[in-house]
Amino acid sequence: MGPTHDRGHSFRVPAVAGHHLGKNKPAGVFLGRFVSGIIAATHPPENLQARRNVARAMFGPLEFSAEEQAELPCPAAHLHGTPDNRQARLYLRGAPTMHCFHDSCRGELETLNTQLRREIAKAERAAFQGGCGNLATKRFDSNHLVATPPPRGPSPEETLRKKQKALGPAVLKQALERFPVELPDLWELSPYRLELEPVEQFPLFMRTLWRPHEIVWCGYNPQSGQERHRDNFKPAAVWAEVGRPPGPQTSGFSFKPGTCSRKKEFIEARRHLVVESDTLTKEQAASLFLWLKERMRLPLRAVVHSGNKSLHGWFGVPGEERLRELQEVLPVAGVDGKVLKTSGIPVRVPGWKREETGLWQRLLYLDRAACDL
Repeated sequence: MGPTHDRGHSFRVPAVAGHHLGKNKPAGVFLGRFVSGIIAATHPPENLQARRNVARAMFGPLEFSAEEQAELPCPAAHLHGTPDNRQARLYLRGAPTMHCFHDSCRGELETLNTQLRREIAKAERAAFQGGCGNLATKRFDSNHLVATPPPRGPSPEETLRKKQKALGPAVLKQALERFPVELPDLWELSPYRLELEPVEQFPLFMRTLWRPHEIVWCGYNPQSGQERHRDNFKPAAVWAEVGRPPGPQTSGFSFKPGTCSRKKEFIEARRHLVVESDTLTKEQAASLFLWLKERMRLPLRAVVHSGNKSLHGWFGVPGEERLRELQEVLPVAGVDGKVLKTSGIPVRVPGWKREETGLWQRLLYLDRAACDL
């Protein structure tokens, strides 16, 4: 058996006769609880998982027995005078200790044991206090017996994301300066002349933005996830024949046949990138849509007036790299990031009259040539 040490603590605080802090509560009881709390905070209990993580980070893959012991080659084997097959042994309970049968490596192992206990203490304290406590990311150089921390500073991906996010305000500023537009201007810019009444625009929307066989969801946001919601998922051609939406919302995704849910696993394809904002004015949103169309070369397929305070821009879907870039930049410019990133977020469909405002959700812009049908 290797060395073990009991790190437990036992305190006996005598009650002070004649002194009470409450009914039948001697002062010693309160003082004992207080001292026990201090000890628990400064000496957290053994966390075997944290200890295993640190040990594996320092020594590589290890298999621990029920007694939390593991055998491994001695990290200081280069100091052994006569090589043999005996393994060093690591004990995790009590005071964590690496033990080797050779005396020649004892000094190095003492240094290593000190480092091991220090790292385990940090990990246990962090885990006890609710911190990350994951020191298993540290690398260990077995030749020099020195634990080196991982490289500091942001990763290249994090640096790129920060730069992209910093572009958000500049994007909006440039869009407003270069593409000032009023809503009547947007209607005039529409390649398709939108002279239909709003009540008649739902079939046009379905025939223009969707292939006939594609399964499209329409309805109210909660109408997803149960068998009775299967009627909210129909081919676009069927919706066009129905003529009226069953609710105020739809989605930029097509879904697998037979589904009754908008969850990610039932998505067939992302057919459109929908850009909308509840913080930008309608005119600001229109300028941003034109900036995305002209400067980012995103096909602008449709613009839907929400019947309230926002516009929804329907764009072609860019490649993965460009999509990730837009998902970082546009929310900083005031765009709803959830709609950009989440499949289950519904958006407004034209041809529906909103009860709370009395206004129609309607098309302001439509480009059939950009719809990739």
